[in-house]
Amino acid sequence: MATPASEPQAAPLILVVDDDRMMRTLLRDTLQEQGFAVAEVSNGIEALAAYERLRPSLVVLDLHMPDGFAVCHGIRERHPSDPTPILVVTADADPASLDRAYVAGATDFVAKPLHAALLAHRIRYLLRGWRALVELAQSKRSLSRAQLFARNALPAAAAAMFV
Repeated sequence: MATPASEPQAAPLILVVDDDRMMRTLLRDTLQEQGFAVAEVSNGIEALAAYERLRPSLVVLDLHMPDGFAVCHGIRERHPSDPTPILVVTADADPASLDRAYVAGATDFVAKPLHAALLAHRIRYLLRGWRALVELAQSKRSLSRAQLFARNALPAAAAAMFV
């Protein structure tokens, strides 16, 4: 959904979910420096409530906090057609954990320790993909409405021409 050049675009809202206060602070400061709006929560219950309330553009999720996998799964289960990216952050990038994260609904992952520039680029890349999916869904809805109109209006118009 493009906005006219004269309209300022709001900064994408990133929901940071991590049980470690220092990591949340680091992520918040890093993301804000890169021009993102940031909301942060410290546990899974808060994460699911904040997701419902804020509908962020992207979620950055600590995979190995006590309910990290459950948060990822919970978002996808509640909103199966929602393409909002979930970027998991983990110090333990073993294949089993990553497979489990992707099965739970993760979009991508970054390994700790974090590299600020890489994190920002990865988020921008994921957001471009998310915007493309949102725009595609809007286009499909518009096309469906136009097709329905054509099916209903054109036969009546054609019949009227031959009366």
